[in-house]
This record gives sequence, C-alpha cells and structure tokens, in this order.
Amino acid sequence: QEAKTLEHTPTTGMEVHEGDIFVSSWGYSMTLVDFYQVTKVSKTGKSVNVRKLASKVVSGNIDSPQGGYVTPINDRFEGEELRNKRLKADYGANPRPMFKVNDCADAHLADGIDPNGYYMNTWDCFTQTRFLKKEPT
Repeated sequence: QEAKTLEHTPTTGMEVHEGDIFVSSWGYSMTLVDFYQVTKVSKTGKSVNVRKLASKVVSGNIDSPQGGYVTPINDRFEGEELRNKRLKADYGANPRPMFKVNDCADAHLADGIDPNGYYMNTWDCFTQTRFLKKEPT
C-alpha cells in the first residue's frame, strides 16, 4: 500500500499507513485505554479514518484497584468508523502523529504494540470509596 507522509515540519515526518494502530490512554479517576486501527489515509496524508479495536487483558485485573494490562485485537472492530480525523504531531521528544478522539482524549501512533500491554484500570476510586464510607448513626 502506498504510504502517506504528513506534511514535513520540525515536529512531523512519520508515515501513516492503513492498518497502523493508534493508542489512547485517558481518564480522571481511572485509566482507560482505547485502540484505533487506520482504515483509510487521505490522499494528502493529513487525515485518517479509523475504527476502534476490541482489546484483551494480558495480565492483571482491569476491574481491581491494582489494574491490569491490555493489548488490541487487530481487525476486530467495535462501533462505527470515525472519519476525517485530522493528524497533527504530538509534543514528545520524538514527535509522533496523533489525532483528537473527542474532548477528553487524543490517540497517538503506536511505534509497535507492546506485547506486555498497556496499563488499564476501570476501578473508579471516587465511586468505590463513596460506597465504602459508613454514614454516621
């Protein structure tokens, strides 16, 4: 497949291909991880269409206070395609392409998927502690 390259600036220069995976780690009182697979790259290489991927737990328990680790399941899509997600460079020491998923999360191009997984914790400390506190009698 033909590779598309982001317009070269001091902060960009990586290619994005169909099949590439982006990772989004987000949350406030818990850490959630979503994976997105590129389904289409625009002719200019400045935007992509992506689909959210299912994930699997590779270690730990994501529903516990200690959390666990997850990896994506390639080509197992969840939900509808997100279209025309504008690519920009992230702010790391070695900038990678990223896109805005929504108002709460960005997704960054994965430079290979870590086989040990990505930390995820669905345990909401605020919700859990509210139920554990005893009301005064």
